[in-house]
Amino acid sequence: MASKLIASELAKTERLNGTNYDMWSRKIRYGLIHDNLESAIEEAAPKLGKEATDAEKKEFDTWKLCDKKAKSLMLMFMDDNLIKVFEVYTTTKDMWDAIKEKYDTTSEVNVQLLLHRYNTCKMKENENVIDHCNKMIVMAKDLAAAGNELSENMQIAGILNSLPRSLDMVATTLRHSGKINKVDDLPSALAVEQDLVNSRKEPELNIVQEDESNIARGYPKN
Repeated sequence: MASKLIASELAKTERLNGTNYDMWSRKIRYGLIHDNLESAIEEAAPKLGKEATDAEKKEFDTWKLCDKKAKSLMLMFMDDNLIKVFEVYTTTKDMWDAIKEKYDTTSEVNVQLLLHRYNTCKMKENENVIDHCNKMIVMAKDLAAAGNELSENMQIAGILNSLPRSLDMVATTLRHSGKINKVDDLPSALAVEQDLVNSRKEPELNIVQEDESNIARGYPKN
């Protein structure tokens, strides 16, 4: 089983769900490499004949243990419904190859799924804008890896269109300012604007809270 550190890092990414194969497979591979289990997805099972030597039997037992650990690790980081689909494969390599064949993001179906996921991504009002931007930038990189690269302008427009209502004016200003030419410049610019919006909200919130407190004590509103 992967070390606690690697398991913790793997847990930070999404479980395999059918649309995130590229990043999932990278994370799983890094976990296997860390624990010297990568041979389970790269090499077929060693053959063990009837007259196998002790050395060959030892090699097979070592492979079997490695394969068991690697397969278990991969299954732990899949959605529950996919565990039932892929746990039937005899070896880790067979399972790995089957997952790649089904979910490799170069397929047209997965490109469409990634596009839908990108185009429907919306930032929530209480979400950190930098986290949201970085999430969409990663999604754009997944699309690029699948052969469907989005231009800088398309990415900028996509992120601005995904912002919540509280940042409508900010999005409009940035669209027409011509100051943002690279998508990597957008997170910090939006973070500044989000801080300004939040700072303007604080006095309004304090007034509302004070009015509510006065009403509760029988005093008139300010």
